[in-house]
Amino acid sequence: MAPQLSFAVNVHPSDDPWDVLPSLATAPFVDGRLPHTRILSLPDVAQLSDAVPEGVVERHVCSDRWGERLLVRSSGDSSWLALVEFRPAEGATVWLVAATAAEADRTAADIRLRAGAVEEQAGVVPVEFWYHTSRGPRSVSRAIDAPAWTDIQRNYARPVAGLLGDLMARERPTGQGRLVLWHGAPGTGKTTAIRALARNWRSWCKTLFVVDPEAFFGQAEYLLDVLLERGGVERTTLWRLVVVEDVDELLRADARQVSGQALSRLLNLTDGLIGQGLNVLLLLTTNEPVGQLHPAVTRPGRCLMEVSFTALAIAEAALWLGTGHVRPKRALTLAELYALRGDLPAQRVETGPERRGLYL
Repeated sequence: MAPQLSFAVNVHPSDDPWDVLPSLATAPFVDGRLPHTRILSLPDVAQLSDAVPEGVVERHVCSDRWGERLLVRSSGDSSWLALVEFRPAEGATVWLVAATAAEADRTAADIRLRAGAVEEQAGVVPVEFWYHTSRGPRSVSRAIDAPAWTDIQRNYARPVAGLLGDLMARERPTGQGRLVLWHGAPGTGKTTAIRALARNWRSWCKTLFVVDPEAFFGQAEYLLDVLLERGGVERTTLWRLVVVEDVDELLRADARQVSGQALSRLLNLTDGLIGQGLNVLLLLTTNEPVGQLHPAVTRPGRCLMEVSFTALAIAEAALWLGTGHVRPKRALTLAELYALRGDLPAQRVETGPERRGLYL
C-alpha cells in the first residue's frame, strides 16, 4: 500500500491559476495515491487537444500570453492525472501521474500515439534549450538537424579534425576533466561541430543548450536547476552535455574582476564540489585566443579536450573548393569557403590579407 503523506494545497483567490494547476497535479503524487510518474516532451504537437489522452472526464484549463495549461483526470477510479502545457512555438510537455506503472506506461503510450510522435531519425537530435524567465528557469526540447561527423570532417584543418574525431569517438569519460573548451575565430565551424557531437553522443549523452550564459553562471539557482534537471522536460539516466557558446568575457584573464563569482562557479562545476556525482560535461566556446584565456580554465587536468579551431591552409582550402575555383592565396575559414562556393548569401570574401566571413 502506498504511504500516506501529509500534504495540503492552500489556494488564495489572488493566486494565479497558471501556478495553481501544477500544485493540484502534484498533490496525488506526493500523498501516494498516484505514485508513478512519466514526463513527455512532444515538440511536434500543433494544438493542445493533440496531447490529451483518451478517457478524460474532468478538465481545468488556463491560458496566458505564452500558451495554455490543462489539468485532466481519468474516468472511473481516477487511475491517472495529467498536466499538459502547450506553447505554440514549442509544442507540448505532459506531466503524468498514475496509480500503477503499467497504467502510467499505457497512458503515456496513448498520449504519444495521439500526438503523432515519430521515431527518432538518424540526422535529427533532440536538444533541451534552457533560459531564465521572470518565473524562473525554463526549458524546451527541440529537434535539430545534426550532420554525421564523416560528412563534415573535411571542413576542418587536419590537426583540428584529428582532435574532433577523437572526441566524437569517446564515451562516458571517467577520471578525466569534465570541461570541453573550443576556441577560434568566428566562422571556423564550432557550432557545426557541436551539432555533430550531439549526434555522435546521443546514445549515452543528451545535449542541453544554455541560451543566456550570463544568467546561467551568474545565478546559482539557475545553474543548479540545469545541472539537477529540476523542471526539465525529460529526466533520464543519460550523461548530459551542457553547451554554452560565446562565453568570451567569462574566460578572459581578468574574468574574476569582470564576472565576479561566475568563473568560480564554472570551475567548481568542472572539478569541484558542485560537479561531484553528476554525469555532466560542460562544452564552452569562445572567440578569444587561448593566450588570452584565464589560466585556471586551461590548466592541465581540467579539460577533457581543448580544441583550437583554425582556418584551412591554402592546400586544404583549394581541395575543399574543388575544381572550377581560383586557388586561394591565404588560409580561409569555413564560412569564407562556403561564401566563395556560393552556399551562403553573398558577402565579400577577400583573397588578400584581410579576413572576413560568416559565423558557423
